[in-house]
Amino acid sequence: MDLALRHNEATIACSEGAEPFRTSGTMALMFQFSLIPGVCPWALESPIVDAEYYRCWIGLRSHLSLNGRQAVNGSVTPSSGVLLGDNAVHEDGSND
Repeated sequence: MDLALRHNEATIACSEGAEPFRTSGTMALMFQFSLIPGVCPWALESPIVDAEYYRCWIGLRSHLSLNGRQAVNGSVTPSSGVLLGDNAVHEDGSND
């Protein structure tokens, strides 16, 4: 049994019956890059890469609400309060 599979099984076993909890005293960070980060070839070829990782997302349902708006090619069509880039555009054409 490979290391990644054992790690996943151990994680699942430890989380049986686990409830969500809040961790206080921490900060959420987001990094923005002008370049697209990539993965080094040696990391992709690592023996501990979980080739079945995608399976954990199977069955995950979307909870996204478009509030009656329509998504076109991955973008939501503009209407009141739609976020476009860094600006919220309102029906009167103003933005905040």
